Amino acid sequence: MFAFSAVAVALYLAVSAARAADSPAQTIALQPGDNLVGWVAEPKPVTEVFAEIPETSLIYHWDAEHRRWEHAIRGVGGNLETLEAGMAVTIRIAGDHAVEWERPHTPAKGGITLYRGVNWVTWLGREDWPLDQVARGIGESLVSIRVGEETWAAPFDDDEKLPTLSRGDAVEVVVNRDLRWLQPTGMMPNIVFVGDISDSLQEEITEDVRRVRDFFAETFAIETDFSTTTVMLYSDFDAAVEHERAGKQPSFGYSPEHLLGNLRQGRTGQARPWGYWMSACGWMSPMPKPCVGRTIETLVHEWFHVFQSQLSTGRTAWTVSPVWMNEGAATWSEFQMPADLRNEGPLEGVGQWRLDFVARD
Repeated sequence: MFAFSAVAVALYLAVSAARAADSPAQTIALQPGDNLVGWVAEPKPVTEVFAEIPETSLIYHWDAEHRRWEHAIRGVGGNLETLEAGMAVTIRIAGDHAVEWERPHTPAKGGITLYRGVNWVTWLGREDWPLDQVARGIGESLVSIRVGEETWAAPFDDDEKLPTLSRGDAVEVVVNRDLRWLQPTGMMPNIVFVGDISDSLQEEITEDVRRVRDFFAETFAIETDFSTTTVMLYSDFDAAVEHERAGKQPSFGYSPEHLLGNLRQGRTGQARPWGYWMSACGWMSPMPKPCVGRTIETLVHEWFHVFQSQLSTGRTAWTVSPVWMNEGAATWSEFQMPADLRNEGPLEGVGQWRLDFVARD
């Protein structure tokens, strides 16, 4: 178990409260006949949907992975058992009157897999996003998106009047290959502080993490899946080694002795399967020694590695790309942040030197 400071607990509760307050439920109208509906929350058995909406006679879904229809019929059953986050289903309402359904609105995750061909999925992302921004997160693999009764073929014309999507909207997405779609939900990743990091410093770091999250959403129209991303910051070598020696989670990924050697050699951060770790020394004043003094840059760099991992399907990014590409792309991403937030100044200076250095690896 983690030994959280009082401010860490307070920050966790604040984030949890913010998530709960972020429209935790939404009432939607289901019309007589078929309604394509998105699901963003924790898994829900279809039996509960039947219980909540007595007028429902049928629920069905296109399973893109296995290329088959799944269905559940009231009183009969079927091969569709559970609504999963990111799934879109058709709910058939019997009778002549619309019914209201209070549906959870806070996403349980931020990433879904799209399979070559037709996918029935949900927009888990932020409110009122224009369709061209939504499509940027899918990239050039997009063939078309159906929103409501209209289908929009990619690439979109500049003069097209495009709709906007809000969280929970169901869409039919056609792509030409399997891929991961990391939607910009606006949810914060888990943040873990290791060692002696003051309350005010934790708040400052948390705000910088929020800035970096928004940078990726605004610049690339994607975010890493918050449900599987942790950012861990340690105060000093001794705190990091003690954390590892005590067997606490998440793990730095090394034995305590190996970890200490890496830290002494200047490794300030590293992506791991659960997210990434880095030093908090750059935020401290006076800055302890040794410390390279990097803050926003390392947040962006290591977070970019998490993107590389979460966007990879099948094999990890490290097994299919050369070092200069993995490290070069992460280094390049640092200099896409607004200059006033960076410590290292313009790309023409030390940034260009660092890009040249990783290109030689």
